[in-house]
Amino acid sequence: MSKVGDWVERSGKRLRYVYATHGHGDHWFGTAEILKRFPGAPRRSVGAQAAKLST
Repeated sequence: MSKVGDWVERSGKRLRYVYATHGHGDHWFGTAEILKRFPGAPRRSVGAQAAKLST
């Protein structure tokens, strides 16, 4: 996840959301680490995925 965070910082843009599209771990396992680095970026998901991530 550090490479993703580095890429976001190098882009010069603000990370606005961390969005999980579905329940596969490779799409959301790094969310906590990214949110520590970018605490202003809210986590987003929809439907059944939202329920899984809220626990």
